Amino acid sequence: MQRFIALAGLAGRDPSDAAPPVVEGRPAQPTPGGPAGSAPGLTEERLRALLDASPDAVLVVGRDGAIAETNPAGIELFEAGTTEELAGTPLVDFVCAEQREAFDVCLEALWRGEKSYAEFESLGRHGRRRWVEMHAAPLRDAAGGVLSFLGILRDNTARRELDKQFIQAQKMEVVGHLASGVAHDFNNILGIVMGYTEILMSNMDPCSIQHEQAQTVFHTAERAASLTRQLLIFSSAQTPRPEVLDLSEVITNLDRMLRRLIGENINLVTLPEPELGHIEADTTQIEQVLMNLTVNARDAMASGGAITIETGNETVPEGSTSGIINPALPPGRYVYFSVKDTGAGISDEVKSRIFEAFFTTKPVGQGTGLGLATCQSIVRHWHGAITVDSTLGVGSLFKVYFPRMASSAKLEKLIDRAGPLPRGAETVLLVEDEPGLLELTAIVLQRQGYTVLKAANGREALGIVQERNAGEIGLVVTDMVMPEMGGRMMADWLYAINPGIKVLFTSGYTDCGHGGAIAKDMDFIHKPYTPSALLRKMREVIDRDTAALDAQSNSGVAA
Repeated sequence: MQRFIALAGLAGRDPSDAAPPVVEGRPAQPTPGGPAGSAPGLTEERLRALLDASPDAVLVVGRDGAIAETNPAGIELFEAGTTEELAGTPLVDFVCAEQREAFDVCLEALWRGEKSYAEFESLGRHGRRRWVEMHAAPLRDAAGGVLSFLGILRDNTARRELDKQFIQAQKMEVVGHLASGVAHDFNNILGIVMGYTEILMSNMDPCSIQHEQAQTVFHTAERAASLTRQLLIFSSAQTPRPEVLDLSEVITNLDRMLRRLIGENINLVTLPEPELGHIEADTTQIEQVLMNLTVNARDAMASGGAITIETGNETVPEGSTSGIINPALPPGRYVYFSVKDTGAGISDEVKSRIFEAFFTTKPVGQGTGLGLATCQSIVRHWHGAITVDSTLGVGSLFKVYFPRMASSAKLEKLIDRAGPLPRGAETVLLVEDEPGLLELTAIVLQRQGYTVLKAANGREALGIVQERNAGEIGLVVTDMVMPEMGGRMMADWLYAINPGIKVLFTSGYTDCGHGGAIAKDMDFIHKPYTPSALLRKMREVIDRDTAALDAQSNSGVAA
């Protein structure tokens, strides 16, 4: 049988046939000086070279449905050794059973003389599954009869996986918007609960049972707020909020959720360092890193095992190298947490790519390859590093380092957790659309000496400002998302009236898509906040320019 090359001949063609081959009813034109049926300007050798170099599988399938010829890409697709191994094998044998009915429809169209298309999951000789799309055209003899067809098969497994990831990302975006809106309302509710509870506690004997019970309510509300943040980790990006953190406390607060994540067949052990230093980072982002590493450790132990989470202090001396994958940490004092598992371990080849975006060793559909890349991005944002140590068959150890805060800086950051609540005599314009939270905040501010003007939205607040002298208002505390007019738009109008007016923004939303972006230079406090946190933040905003002016004045006197 004469070997069929591309459109130059037909599978099963008799070499003695004088009639040229026909593709889609059009006889191939002979090349001058060349054999009948050759493509113009192309020799058989050139056609063969083109087919051998093609990344797509090119097949000739006879009327009996069996493969007659293929190129190297076809041999690789079907996991064969040579063309001869495939010759005579029905193409349908390489189609997964679930798609054979649709594939038969494609064949019927081809045998009717029509071009056809099919997308199906192929099954190689060794069981490998790949999604392919096939474009096919009938091959005819001179009389117009269909003797075989030419099929071009492209492996689109990767494209389908990207499509699935894109659809999943769209779903997560929708969930993120929904969760963000729910979090806003829920945080308002929690703010009311925490606020009134703190007021009640301030009027109680700290040693009484009533105070202890109120404190339990307060801490439960704090846990609910933390749970809201943790749920939002998986659905939306959040604006980083630096704060002083004790990594041991973070782990303790997540203990219950981590145990639910890993399941009952894995033992979780936590080893907190009692004299642990503090770091500055965003709580929610650190929780995200911890949960991601814990879930990865769980996935490495399908049959069960143990996960150990430990915290500690470490000093990197001059000239020391700390990382196995990451560059050496700069010399200095660090605080770390580590996640150790007794799983399958990680090979050196995988370790070299473990932080690459979209790189994953999990089965198709079970991992996006973004988890560790996101973790590394978060840790680097806070000037830290992740190191990895792993032995196949033994397990893996991930250590996450952060710069340790100096004691003086730590005390300055922690000062708002203790001491008497600051008082003030300024007039504060309070703008909040949640009635309960508006009333609570007004009570808190009035108790500390402030004069409070209340508005339910930005438009109402502008009306109050127009009735009074804008210069009388020492501070505007406003929610960002409100009906009729949000806080950001209202603030723009206020700045036009009085460029020096001070505005403290607040919101329960976690992203930047509601009510305008949260800029770095904006004074902002996240909901739910406690009365004490709000009072201290207000004082910080009000006194900031005053302190700067005093410093300039003193500098001028000294000069």
